[in-house]
Amino acid sequence: MAKQKRASADLREKNAKALVFLFIIAYTPVIAWWNSIPTSGRIFMLFMISIAVLSAISAVIMFGIYRKRKPLARPLDNKVNSLEKT
Repeated sequence: MAKQKRASADLREKNAKALVFLFIIAYTPVIAWWNSIPTSGRIFMLFMISIAVLSAISAVIMFGIYRKRKPLARPLDNKVNSLEKT
C-alpha cells in the first residue's frame, strides 16, 4: 500500500513538473498570438469558447440523466403479449 502511495505521489510530481515546463515554453508565444488578435476578435473568440464550454457541460449532464432514467414501457409489446395469452 505504501508503494502505491509513493508511486502515485511520484507520478503527480512528474505531471506537475511537465505542466510547469509546458507553461514556461508556451507562455510567450501564446501571449504574442493573443495580443495580435484585434479586440473584436478576442470578444468573439471568448464568446464562442464560452458557448462551447456550456454546451459540453450540458451534454455531460444530459448523458448522466439519460443513463439514470428508467426505460419507458413499450405499449406495443404489451398489446402483443396480451393477445398471445388469449
